[in-house]
Amino acid sequence: MLRSAAGGMGKPIIRGQVGRRSLILVDGIRHESQQWGLDHAPEVDPHGAGRITVIKGAATTRYGQRASGGVVLLESLPLLRTPGVGGEVGAFGSSNALGGGGSARVDYAPARARGFAMRVEGNVARHRAAVAPDYALANTGSNTWNGSARLGYLRDTFDVDVGYRIFGTRLGICDCLAISSPKEFSSRIGARPPPGLASAQARFAIARAEQRVTHHLALARARVAIARAGELHALYAFQLDDRREYDRVRAGISGPQLRLLLATHTAELHFEHRAVALRDWSLEGIGGVTFGQQGNRIDSATALVPDYEQSSWGVYQVERLVHPRAELEVGARYDGSHRRADLRERDYLGQQATGNLDEANCRASGSGGVCEHDFHAPSATVAALVRPLAKVPELSLAIKLDSAARTPAVDEQFMNGAAPSFPIIGLGDGHLGVERTWAGETTARYDGAWLNVEGSAYASYVDDYIAFTPEPQEGPCAPLTCTIRGPFAVFEFRATDARFYGGELRVDLQAPRLPLSLSATGAWVRALDLTSRGFLPLIPADRYVVVGRWSWPDTRASAHGYLELNGTFVARQHRAELMQDFAPPPRGYVLLGAAIGAEFPGDHHVVHTSLVGTNLLNAGYREYTSLSRYFADEPGWALQLRLSIEFAVAG
Repeated sequence: MLRSAAGGMGKPIIRGQVGRRSLILVDGIRHESQQWGLDHAPEVDPHGAGRITVIKGAATTRYGQRASGGVVLLESLPLLRTPGVGGEVGAFGSSNALGGGGSARVDYAPARARGFAMRVEGNVARHRAAVAPDYALANTGSNTWNGSARLGYLRDTFDVDVGYRIFGTRLGICDCLAISSPKEFSSRIGARPPPGLASAQARFAIARAEQRVTHHLALARARVAIARAGELHALYAFQLDDRREYDRVRAGISGPQLRLLLATHTAELHFEHRAVALRDWSLEGIGGVTFGQQGNRIDSATALVPDYEQSSWGVYQVERLVHPRAELEVGARYDGSHRRADLRERDYLGQQATGNLDEANCRASGSGGVCEHDFHAPSATVAALVRPLAKVPELSLAIKLDSAARTPAVDEQFMNGAAPSFPIIGLGDGHLGVERTWAGETTARYDGAWLNVEGSAYASYVDDYIAFTPEPQEGPCAPLTCTIRGPFAVFEFRATDARFYGGELRVDLQAPRLPLSLSATGAWVRALDLTSRGFLPLIPADRYVVVGRWSWPDTRASAHGYLELNGTFVARQHRAELMQDFAPPPRGYVLLGAAIGAEFPGDHHVVHTSLVGTNLLNAGYREYTSLSRYFADEPGWALQLRLSIEFAVAG
């Protein structure tokens, strides 16, 4: 699920876990950016991903701390290994938000320099402000561009490649987030259209408030095959995330009110040993070490998060025993990190006075204060898969037990303020420690000729779970708090013991001898605060999706043609603490979608076309897991048209 906010921003949610617990890997590299924005979009280019894979459940043993909820893997298409030229050019357009763009990718492997391969790709897009069913989400336009280049030398026994990516975006911040009084805040929640938004207009122009983000990624990696032993892999990456946010200010001020520079170095060395035959079994495995260094610098007149330096390391080993009818996996990992946060004098004294800082790890220094923490996070996993019936190899049963650990993020410890793209005041807790999870899940799967069924059930206990909770205030601005910048809702990070449990079901049915297929999925998650004996906030509601597809026969002119109709039902989140939030959970909603697409092959090319419609009934709805639900609806109906030409010419 992609949690979206007005204007198209979003983050993945995996089994109720958002952001810090759902890791994004881009070509094997941990994506590093500012984590404090609940609705910030990841600074990644989906056009550059040849394949996107979602790993559900804790995967910390292999991928590290931020994978306690799951992992999203974005993998580029491999470079050419045979001489030739290939690539793809395309264009796309959308009705809501109105706009479009283009993309291009060129791969080249020269015949006179066997083994060398290179790639250049890029895309650009511009969109107008989005439109909700009854009004425009003014100032949510966007300009986005991406570029990348890779050069590799590929042989049977070793590979070396280097690359560089740059992602740039300029996003307007919805005018609907600006409020002048608690009364206006309350009216935005229930009225349709909300007061002050009925006359809003959707324009391409972007005005303050806005955010501009540039993300750089440089990488180098190598693979060496060691005879009869396995393969050794090495990776180094550098990322620089430059975020600038511009608030509404008086005339004559042109610069950003907030700028954050996040620089990250990562390195990994891992070894995949060859499969070892053990009678009917084979032993496969991977082990490695990781290193990281990160520094954050903030330039702002007000506090939000402090400057900090952080170093980290990890060591892991995962082994798998594989049998035609069974698999067994065992893994362990240990991560350590050291963090130094430098707080400004006003921020340090203020948080010290409220008891927010851990005095054992913080001290006065110069004109401010320094807080240093050492964290240790062990993880382990045991998993088994069996095919219990020899005559039914399509049936498999799996069970997995995990112990995972996650250190608190800097904003969870020290956040103290608001930002133009963060329309609330967030308050950290300097006493937070390592969040430890004990989890288990079981999955049954059947892959038949015309029927595929997969069902999963999972449960976890989290010790010192770091929750982000709404905190209604008392006083003249209740339930908000009054500041010189206006009224704001207040959210706080706090530790509590928690229990998660839920299930997922997917059924795919292919009609025998007919070009018809039906797919249905359901997802349920429950999250309990064991300390207060209530419910945790910001947990997704029950979700159901049904998709019907008709695939017409291939002809000499076209292939893989389809017509699709889909529906999504999201229930109202009834498991929420109504007295501890600024608004009740929004009502449930139904979204209707449709799609049509086909491919048209040629001698050396294939033309891909698709037309996708979303929210075709133009339903007005709000997403419970998004902060924008307090201010405005999600966008209304939209059509997306895509056309691309993929080509390949042998060298």
